[in-house]
Amino acid sequence: MSDCHRRIEHFLDILIETERHAAGAPLTSPQRGDLRASLRYFAVAAPKHTADEEQSLFPRLRAVSDPAVTHALELLERDHVEAEQLHATVDR
Repeated sequence: MSDCHRRIEHFLDILIETERHAAGAPLTSPQRGDLRASLRYFAVAAPKHTADEEQSLFPRLRAVSDPAVTHALELLERDHVEAEQLHATVDR
């Protein structure tokens, strides 16, 4: 999962840098390619990662009787809801 998170960060960085360098101007061919690759990642691979966490990791965390773990899980669940909303906005 750590590698997956690094890929998420990588593609987020690409989106940020593309926006920063384009600054409202038309995208160059490499920028368009980077943008397409990032959007494809978030449309295809990221939902699989989210599902994996929700089906594999979250149940294990729920089984731990530790208030700190419970709190961390609540934050992760909120992150997933927020990320889903943000993905929907980008898709529109």
